[in-house]
Amino acid sequence: MRLLRNRSIQKKITAVVMVVTAAALVLVGLLFLVIDLSRLQGSLLSEVRTVASIVGGNSKAALEFDDAAAATQNLSVLVEDPRVTAARLYSDENELFAAFESAGARDYPHHKILDFSREQQWAKGRFVSVFQPILHKGKRIGGIWVLAAFSDMEKRLLEHLLIVLGVIAIAAFAAYLLSGRLRDLIALPILHLAETAREISEKGDYSLRASKETEDEMGQLVDRFNQMLDEISRQNTEIRKNEELLKVLNEQLEQKVLERTRELRESQELLRRSERLASIGTLAEGLAHEIRNPLNSILLATQFATRNKSTVEGPLKEVFESITREAKRCAAIIKNVLLFSRTEPTEKRPSDINSVIKAAVRSSTSTVRVGEVEIKLALAPELPSVRLNPTEMEQVFINLIINAIEATSGQVTITVSTKASDERVVCVVEDNGPGVSEEVVKHIFDPFYSTKRHKGNTGLGLSLCYGIVTDHGGSMRVRSALGVGTTFIIELPLRSLEAHEEEESMKGKDQEK
Repeated sequence: MRLLRNRSIQKKITAVVMVVTAAALVLVGLLFLVIDLSRLQGSLLSEVRTVASIVGGNSKAALEFDDAAAATQNLSVLVEDPRVTAARLYSDENELFAAFESAGARDYPHHKILDFSREQQWAKGRFVSVFQPILHKGKRIGGIWVLAAFSDMEKRLLEHLLIVLGVIAIAAFAAYLLSGRLRDLIALPILHLAETAREISEKGDYSLRASKETEDEMGQLVDRFNQMLDEISRQNTEIRKNEELLKVLNEQLEQKVLERTRELRESQELLRRSERLASIGTLAEGLAHEIRNPLNSILLATQFATRNKSTVEGPLKEVFESITREAKRCAAIIKNVLLFSRTEPTEKRPSDINSVIKAAVRSSTSTVRVGEVEIKLALAPELPSVRLNPTEMEQVFINLIINAIEATSGQVTITVSTKASDERVVCVVEDNGPGVSEEVVKHIFDPFYSTKRHKGNTGLGLSLCYGIVTDHGGSMRVRSALGVGTTFIIELPLRSLEAHEEEESMKGKDQEK
């Protein structure tokens, strides 16, 4: 096929016709040869079976009287048949009784007789063999095996081959003469079409058309080719018109883009100024809201300490420790609020999230009367360390717990649970409060969005929580329904101590560079 790839279509047609013709004739010749050999083989097998029956019948007396000489003499008559190359007589005990072999018979195939009680026959190449049991009055008294060969197989094969070659030569000559007519009938229209396409490509003149000479598939191809040229001409005309129109539209669009860009810049500048002013105006209220609960805890702890001045150990020690802890938390809260509009990340270290939650629960319930709030902890044991800022994450859980307490009148039940899932730690805070609507859920993390504005709430708490969790590489989402309760789900990525140390090492190397 590679030899014809770059040849002309006329040569390809000639080659295809001649190859197909030769292949068909070769296949037919082989088929006739196989049929002839099969027929010869079947004929020879039939004749060998007849010879075996005759010789076996003549050898019954020799087998009956155990006369090996007579049996050998019976086999010797096979020498008159040039096709028989070997024969053997077996006794009733399946032992060799007498044998006949022609010259060189030891080189012929001898098949092993598997069953002496039934007739068997074999065929291999130019040889066939037959075994028949010898019966006398219905009783097997021995067996005979005869091997024969085609004496003139090579001659017949040569004759057959010469006939096939002669037929192929005659047919090839006839095919060559026929291919000339086929070349003109098939190739010329294609060549005319190719010449028209070449001329159009060189001149770029799409007004030229191919001539149609037949109504067959080739004629249909010429029609489609001319229709394609008509479509190309039409599209070229439209393209030129569209190019002119597009040029005008581009100029107009560029002018509009410049005007719109200038307007957007002005609007963005005004929006940034407005947002900045609104943030500054509400920052003070946000600070007061976020530090109110820690300051109340400090106040109650101070009052308790005042009533127990004479006590040196025990409760007094715990009170002062509480005052210190809450004072530090107030400072951290104020720092977080002031950093609300900044993007610098805070310092984080591998920490136990369960310990952070327990600390948040202690701080959240220090100002609540016993019996009003029930907090259930379902913390998974032996959680991997999470790289976080403990103060910030503690503030997140304090906000969620206090919001749940403030939103619920009467007995409040809050469940806080943790678990590890897919390289992340999942923290869930669930309450039995009144819940919120779907509309509120959509905006619950928006800065300054609050449903308790009349109570002094600035709406900054959940926004701060969301920002802290996001800064830790985590996610925070909420599920809520009116009358059912609210659930906050926080997911934080797991970071091993080895990964943290490697990251800190890389930072140190970057700083040295």
